Amino acid sequence: MDYRSPFELRQQLLEEARAAHVTSPAKKTKSKVKNVVNTRADSCAVPVPLRDASSNSLAGFMPSTALPDDPTALVREVPGAENIEAMNAALEHEEAVQRYVEKEKLSVEESAKYIMANGSTGQRISFFGHVREKLMELPPKRVSKVLEILLDSMWAQDPELQCNAPDALLHFVGLLDGSTAMEVYDVTKTMLSVQMQEVRVSWSRLMLGLVDYLPPHVLQGDLIVLAVHKSDHAQPQDQRELSCQLLGHVCPQLSVSKAEELVLPRALALCQDTNVSVRRNMCQQLCTIAHALGVEKAKTLVAPDLFELLSDEEQAVSRAAFSCLIDLVEFFGPTYRREKLFPIIKAFISNPPSEVVGLLVGEFGRFLDAIKTDITSDGDVALFAEFFCNAATRSEEEARRQCAFNFPAVVASLPRSVFATDLSKALVSLSVDPCVGARRSVAAGLHALLPLLPPSAVDALEQPFLSLIRDRDTTVRTALVGHIHALLDYFRRGKTGAARQSFFASVLDSVLLWVAVPTVNWHTMHHVVDIVDRYVDVFEEKALVEQVIPLLWSYVKVGATFLKVQCAAVLMHITSGIQNPSVQAQVFSKLNADFGRASSCYARQAYLYFVKTAFDFFSLRCIRERMLECCLELQRDTVVTVRLALARSLPLLSRALRTATPSGALEDEFATMVGRLCEDAEEEVRVTAQLYMTAADAKSRSGKSPLHSCRLSVVEEEEDRRREAAELPMLEHAKETDKAERRAKLRDLLKGEREKDYSELPSPGKLRKPIATSSTASPVLSRKVGVKTPNSSTTVTLPRLNVAKYAASSAPKVSINRKRT
Repeated sequence: MDYRSPFELRQQLLEEARAAHVTSPAKKTKSKVKNVVNTRADSCAVPVPLRDASSNSLAGFMPSTALPDDPTALVREVPGAENIEAMNAALEHEEAVQRYVEKEKLSVEESAKYIMANGSTGQRISFFGHVREKLMELPPKRVSKVLEILLDSMWAQDPELQCNAPDALLHFVGLLDGSTAMEVYDVTKTMLSVQMQEVRVSWSRLMLGLVDYLPPHVLQGDLIVLAVHKSDHAQPQDQRELSCQLLGHVCPQLSVSKAEELVLPRALALCQDTNVSVRRNMCQQLCTIAHALGVEKAKTLVAPDLFELLSDEEQAVSRAAFSCLIDLVEFFGPTYRREKLFPIIKAFISNPPSEVVGLLVGEFGRFLDAIKTDITSDGDVALFAEFFCNAATRSEEEARRQCAFNFPAVVASLPRSVFATDLSKALVSLSVDPCVGARRSVAAGLHALLPLLPPSAVDALEQPFLSLIRDRDTTVRTALVGHIHALLDYFRRGKTGAARQSFFASVLDSVLLWVAVPTVNWHTMHHVVDIVDRYVDVFEEKALVEQVIPLLWSYVKVGATFLKVQCAAVLMHITSGIQNPSVQAQVFSKLNADFGRASSCYARQAYLYFVKTAFDFFSLRCIRERMLECCLELQRDTVVTVRLALARSLPLLSRALRTATPSGALEDEFATMVGRLCEDAEEEVRVTAQLYMTAADAKSRSGKSPLHSCRLSVVEEEEDRRREAAELPMLEHAKETDKAERRAKLRDLLKGEREKDYSELPSPGKLRKPIATSSTASPVLSRKVGVKTPNSSTTVTLPRLNVAKYAASSAPKVSINRKRT
């Protein structure tokens, strides 16, 4: 069964429907009910003719509303059964071919022959694409044999294969010897004469790649003849463009005399061709031809035509000529450049024609860098600077984008004093340009200005930088972030005092705006965290505490797991630099409440991130007194992942234990926690804890404390003492705060118990009337105490509260911070 594409089947259906419409007009058929017309026949006025059963099933997929003249018929059509059967048959055939090749273990030559004879078009294309790996291991003769099989009757193959084969051949053209390259060259010449343009363009690329592998006699003979023949006016345009490219590619392979004799006349004639594309392609090859001819002959034979092409009425041609001229600036030498090229360029700049303004702006940075040694007078400097500044404010967006792209090259080519007087204004204008491409180019190249400018230019760069960092377009910010550390380092060195503080305050506000959106990309948050961590010393403490720390807390709770550790590290870094002891203590208290004792298991697991990173910024005493208690509580956590994270943290937590008193209460609790984790119900938790225990036992046998994973070095102990001395006010304040909190909780508890006892007393209305006596108290008691009894008969004796009992039984179990012994 022949495979037909869905488009061919749709076309067949439409043609058959139109033919049926011409031969047999629609007739209304009556329904069985009297005076009722058949609605299906009414809605489908032109029924699709059915030729056989398969066509019947195929027509069943055509909706009744899809009339042949309906433009939406192709949209509503579903592939027919015949088409589906053809696709299944094609897939089964491909599988059969693949099974045969694998079963018979065919060689490369046999596989190529079998697949080219029996495989589908897709299999043939795939074989072309993967045959290079096999050919690399074969000798030249076998490579030639395989290529002969693959290229045999290529002109009769499917167009899809004809378009893909040249690109695959280009990948292993370097493996070919001279004779094999000639075989491929002959096939390529044949394929360049087919009618389909896409096929010719594909084989044109292969022809250009073969030039470097053909023998010299072919280059000087047959290839030059082919190039001249392809340049004829009767040839298609793509072949005429190929002629220009062939002349340029073959010229370096020839001697100077042969290049001047065989290539140059035809190349100069094509530069004057009536076709714009041909002139542009030939102009692009003049630089290669000039290098092949040498400096002197290029000055006399190529340069005059090149200067003439600069004034071509077509901008594409003049742009190609100008680009070629810039490539030849260094080739022509300083004398010729100063006498011939510089006056031409200067004339273009002073009075640019409208058709070449865009060309000059696009190539301004490149040619200015090439002629910068010739710009000596103040008048020339002012001329080029004025041209660039005017181009930066033109109405065309492309011109402004090109100016932004060329800005670093212009600054490097002109004297440094020009930036302060003229170019800085252009930079400010381009940094707030309405064109996103212009702002993105400025952001991407702003770091390149730093080594070119003096330190005094830091103020001139401040406004453009702040404008770009506040930009709403994400692509602009992304371009700036690529080198933002170099820029911020430059500003940190260049600014001092209040100016630096004000600048970095603006930077922090701008950076926080990046994440002031409902949905934050983790890449953006990563940049924000990285900037804050690197420049935490120059940001204001108040802004960090009030804006950054809440942001980091929130992101650790609900943000990407990839960044949680980094956010925790930055938060601890910020906390370690806070000068106010009470604020530091509040951060630790909130950390324990919101994460260590949180209801969310993710928050409790994240608490261990803070504990691990705290070892890099705080002393062991601080971690022991402010964080280790919460860690001990996590051993009874109901969530497995929390206990597993705790077990993995045991080696690090053991460092916070006191080495002077290894048998203290805190160390006993830690040992109990290790034993509990070693007997955990979850196997992974047990294995992790037992690994730590094994390492601790090994160190115990070596004479070290079994609780500590490692001992601190002398340098680490000195650093720990320095941190502890700096944290002492915070630790003392935290102790006093904890004591005050415990006293407040105890007062609240006693007050609650007292109110509870009062509420349990009977109400006055339900009291029983006392017996009529002269006093409510016992006479014996009155005599014993020596107190006069009141005369009122309504006095009620209240029960005494056992305060000590309530305080002992109801007080919260809060472990008091232990002092170092």
